[in-house]
Amino acid sequence: NFTGQKFWARGYHVSTVGRDEEVIRNYIRHQEDEDRRIEQLDLF
Repeated sequence: NFTGQKFWARGYHVSTVGRDEEVIRNYIRHQEDEDRRIEQLDLF
């Protein structure tokens, strides 16, 4: 969910040169986990 956030914010870029699909999937998965962690901090 990017409500109130810019999609191309710093940290959302991943270089795909020389990377395979699984590496990219893992990057996205961990980035989503980090986003959820930060959103939880905003609740307090």
